Amino acid sequence: MQFQLASDVWEKTTYKTIDATNLIESIKSLKIPNQGVTHQHLVENYGSQFCDLTKQIKARNPYLFPYSVKDPNKKLIASNIDKLQFLVLDIDDSCSIKQFIELNKKYKYYLHTSTTHRVTGIDKFRVIFPITEAMDIADAISRKNAIQDYFSFGDKTYLDTSFLIKGRGFVVPIELEYFFEHESQNEEVLDLNIFAQGFVRPVTTGEKIKAVEGMDSAQEVEDLVKLYLSKKDDELVLVDGREYHRNDAFYKIHIEIAKYRVSESYQIALAHRMNMDGKRNSVEMTVDNARKACRHIDISALKAKSLNYSVETKKTQFLKVEDVNIEQGKKHLLTATTGTGKTTLVLDKIDRKVIFAAPLNSIIEQQSLNRTYDVLTGTSGVFPTTEKILCSYDALISLLDKNDLSDYLIVLDEFHRTLSDGFRIDKMSGLLERLKGSNYTILCMSGTFDPTHLEWFKFDYHFDFKADRQIRSVQVLETTGKLDNALIRFLRSLKSTDNNLVLFDDKKKALAIKKVLPDITVISADSKEDEVYKQFLALEEIKGTVLTTQVLLEGINLKNLDNIVIVATKFWSEEQIVQFYERDRDRKSNCFIIRKPIKKAESYIPEAYKEKEYQNSFYREINKLGICKAEQIGAKDLDKLIRHEASEVYMNLLYPYWKQKAAMDIANFREGLQLEKYGYKLIETVEKISSSSVIALDKVKNLSKEIKLKDYSLAVERALEGERYSGEFSSTFNMIGILLENGFSNVEARDIASQPKELEAYKDRITEPLPTFEKVLYKEFKVGEFYSAIDAKAIITKAITNSPSTTIRVNPNYYLKLLTRYFHIKRKTAKKGVEIEGIRKIKSEIFI
Repeated sequence: MQFQLASDVWEKTTYKTIDATNLIESIKSLKIPNQGVTHQHLVENYGSQFCDLTKQIKARNPYLFPYSVKDPNKKLIASNIDKLQFLVLDIDDSCSIKQFIELNKKYKYYLHTSTTHRVTGIDKFRVIFPITEAMDIADAISRKNAIQDYFSFGDKTYLDTSFLIKGRGFVVPIELEYFFEHESQNEEVLDLNIFAQGFVRPVTTGEKIKAVEGMDSAQEVEDLVKLYLSKKDDELVLVDGREYHRNDAFYKIHIEIAKYRVSESYQIALAHRMNMDGKRNSVEMTVDNARKACRHIDISALKAKSLNYSVETKKTQFLKVEDVNIEQGKKHLLTATTGTGKTTLVLDKIDRKVIFAAPLNSIIEQQSLNRTYDVLTGTSGVFPTTEKILCSYDALISLLDKNDLSDYLIVLDEFHRTLSDGFRIDKMSGLLERLKGSNYTILCMSGTFDPTHLEWFKFDYHFDFKADRQIRSVQVLETTGKLDNALIRFLRSLKSTDNNLVLFDDKKKALAIKKVLPDITVISADSKEDEVYKQFLALEEIKGTVLTTQVLLEGINLKNLDNIVIVATKFWSEEQIVQFYERDRDRKSNCFIIRKPIKKAESYIPEAYKEKEYQNSFYREINKLGICKAEQIGAKDLDKLIRHEASEVYMNLLYPYWKQKAAMDIANFREGLQLEKYGYKLIETVEKISSSSVIALDKVKNLSKEIKLKDYSLAVERALEGERYSGEFSSTFNMIGILLENGFSNVEARDIASQPKELEAYKDRITEPLPTFEKVLYKEFKVGEFYSAIDAKAIITKAITNSPSTTIRVNPNYYLKLLTRYFHIKRKTAKKGVEIEGIRKIKSEIFI
């Protein structure tokens, strides 16, 4: 194996297992002064013959690099490192050479002392391990903790893994006074695959953030610069909620500046301006690193990005066929004000075969009422014979998988739902991925979709139309108490003859409100077969007050509405708010939002391409760890990051954009909704609304609780007798049956079932047995001991993954759920941890 110096140091190096001895011989024969040797030291002790070499060291860093690179023409930075070619241990003070040799008798290695060996009285040396095969650097980094655990002495690791993540090289020293080298006589070559994968930050692409036009003049950026310049050398600077010394704050502030997506040249100019004292000679590098490290984007930059998107907007009241020029095999986007006839255009005016797909069955049902087209809402994939087909998004996926749709114009109505429906992002991703890679003719339609939010799905053409409409005002009603109380009081204040549509996305509470106001109607996903619901769709009209979950959120046309009310049980997006108000096709109703007071908060949004990096890392981890183990450690967004189709696992390519959009929606709601671009505006004066207790509602809730408790008690007793009480308590019946089958007596089962959470814990404990995992937990956790949340997390993670940490983002509360499955625990909120009170025993198991 050849080790190149200077200009050739970037050449890729490879070797096979049989080259291990040659590798060691090559390293031994390469005697280069260590980085700890000064130029003066060399001149005084070794003569002028070393001067030229030392200059070369200082100028070019001719280190021995344990990597191959992707592009030999680019710098050796993290993003350019390809594979790890051999493992290097850099040992300074954790053990002696003698101890190391005694402890490591399994694998082949070469050991040599570094230049500063024995200078301070301790052994300083480096160990080079050949490895069985070159390993991707990201894969090697993910095993860092396991490698550190293996190469440790007592409770102290003697592995410096900085070279793994910093693109660092090393040199073999000349033979100084205390120089020592040793080659092991072991024949086995180290296989890095034996080390379990664990935590590592997602490997960055090295890609710098992209500037957004107009952000160079952002006042927030200027304020950050002024903040830094106002501080003296000994003063702390507050950056992103933390205080830093002025020197550290320089870099941290530039990360904050980068979040605003200013141009690189402008940020460099700011850096020089902030470096007035001239103490930093690498401001360009600081800016470069800040722009690479920045993982978030300020919401103002996202808004600027949207405003600067270039599209020709045309005025129209109603769309005509010639407005939308459809080209075969291309992807088209049609954004037009609600009510301008998008659906009518594609279903009634365009003379060609059309598959019209919508995200909600209610939209399909209403559009089919006065048309004779075939309707598909299932997933059979059976192809209809009519030239116009109405179907759900799910049905379209089946059609795409089983048929050639080249003759059809595929229309996706309410296209904005692809980003707003996080609960079914797997379906949305599967649909768009199929369409993205196809040559089908596609038309996506929406009244509110912004293509800058989904740059992954590229459109060949974008047609944008706006209708001249009167600006509608939205009154904000604020309450400090419970929203359901406030809603009841508000509805009581309206005229009894008013027709009111209310978005209240909480079916349980909506049904409780109906018991207080019996004249209202509740529409939810369970209402699809109700005659009242079908009548709404057929007549396009409601009578009285209707409380709906998201079933009527969009796509449904309604007339003669007096009031439309949105109850902010969640952070609704601007698009969702507008879509709901637009159900009123007459545009004459009063618009309201009932919410709790909002505290403005500084909000940063995850950058989509950085989230994509995490998703790639997650996908690699899943392929090695397995989905079951990911579920066991409580992986966040598991069903959103990946999906199953048959036996295959795919990444949901919508995930990074959904993640960014969801955070942006929350930030918009907190910072202040801006609805003007949709033809709406918030009335500046916020009205206060009472939310004092509604006695009738309290009685309903209390009565409901009492009835449910009585019913639950009866269900338990019936289950103990082997009888099912009602369908609502089927799970209770089944669980008690499992307890009895596993050796619990009636008395024990009744005692467990008296606390529903205990019953749930035993259910998980019995139905999901993990014997190996149990043994580890019983060994690591002791009854009567307190464990911090961090300690508990590390123990459980290691028990599942064989590593104390993981790259996978997890829900910290999931660890408590796992502990509850095997132990009786007491939460110590103030101490941020738990105390183990006892073992949750199962009759059939044997404890260690």
